[in-house]
Amino acid sequence: MLAALPKRAGDKQANVRVWPVLAVTGDVKDTPRIGKVFAVCQERPSAASRPSSTLSPKQKPHRLMGMDGCGGQSSHSLPDLVNVSVVTLALSSLEKYVDDVISRIDRMFPEMSIHLSRPNGTSAMLLVTLGKVLKVIVVMRSLFIDRTIVKGYNESVYTEDGKVTDHATTALLHYQLPQMPDVVVRSFMTWLRSYIKLFQAPCQRCGKFLQDGLPPTWRDFRTLEAFHDTCRQ
Repeated sequence: MLAALPKRAGDKQANVRVWPVLAVTGDVKDTPRIGKVFAVCQERPSAASRPSSTLSPKQKPHRLMGMDGCGGQSSHSLPDLVNVSVVTLALSSLEKYVDDVISRIDRMFPEMSIHLSRPNGTSAMLLVTLGKVLKVIVVMRSLFIDRTIVKGYNESVYTEDGKVTDHATTALLHYQLPQMPDVVVRSFMTWLRSYIKLFQAPCQRCGKFLQDGLPPTWRDFRTLEAFHDTCRQ
């Protein structure tokens, strides 16, 4: 298993040798699965310091450094494969549940179009188009909304976030119910739908459509009434 390499010319100490460590799994009689060879410098013990008991020739190293070899993939037992199958099945069921919830919300609001995609695997990303008014990107983790970005219908997503994005982030903090995440998503989409009349609804306090050149961008979380950002104070 271990073979000493020849001493280099630059070595000053004669009791230092370089040993290649081979990680072998399976029976020695069978074809071994050899991982990477790592040269490990170790001091050769003297005869007085050697332990009296040595390893039996039949006793073999198994999973050095926790893996088959150093850097190779470890062998999987049957319980490991069962656990992987259970996790895969659970993720598939969770994705189907998220798809069903988003599909029901999409049918609830005809003027709102929701396109679901998973560019990074399991995490869902929603592209919500609200008529010809807004486009919203909603990043989700499972059924929890992680972040949202609100842009104008013809506005680039790479520009600086505006007032409505700030209000949407505040709405995410308001609609918090960890026990019922589907209710949170439905409540947030209901609040977001109120922006369909962003340029048509006057402020409920001052009665004006524009203030400092901006429409009433705030929507009350309970009544969904429109307010200017300064009038809601």
